[in-house]
Amino acid sequence: MNIVKRMKKTISVSTAVFAVLLFLNACANTNKDYWQVPQEMPDDFDFSFSFGWGGLNVVDTYKGKLTKDLVMAGRETIDFTVSEEKMCEIYAVFLEYEIYDLPKDINKALVNDDEVMVWVSPECTYILTYTVRGKKKTITCDTVEALRSTKGMPDEVAHFIEFGDMLRDWVWNIQEYKDMPKPTGGYV
Repeated sequence: MNIVKRMKKTISVSTAVFAVLLFLNACANTNKDYWQVPQEMPDDFDFSFSFGWGGLNVVDTYKGKLTKDLVMAGRETIDFTVSEEKMCEIYAVFLEYEIYDLPKDINKALVNDDEVMVWVSPECTYILTYTVRGKKKTITCDTVEALRSTKGMPDEVAHFIEFGDMLRDWVWNIQEYKDMPKPTGGYV
């Protein structure tokens, strides 16, 4: 009889411990789930990507616009739609590099100024605003060129810069972008 009571007590304690562990695990994953994104591109995936000196070049799928920095001549903006196929390609790289998991300010969160080898002025900026499942987030990196020289750059920073480079190179090769006027002047 004592053995049966002990077994019931052991099972009850084990069940309670398991329930507590399950609860703690669920609580620990709450923040991760907030930005957990689907593997398939959701219908509401949109983004705005600003790049260049001061982030004055912009591709914006929210508004359907493409803007080119003409330096001394200002900026030119045209209507522009990104194909569904290209959006899927961009989303796949977004997932691969886990862009959704990055902090809002790359410079403050992931970079130690003592590790940066070269500071450049004016500095190249990458600003990404995106929406996934109704959640909107902006990630800023305003020292792209300086970070390229950083010793032991964190993978997260490298991934964001590679993602930004991919978007920048794509925009530079869009025919409508190439057809816009050439910049007047330049940055030193």
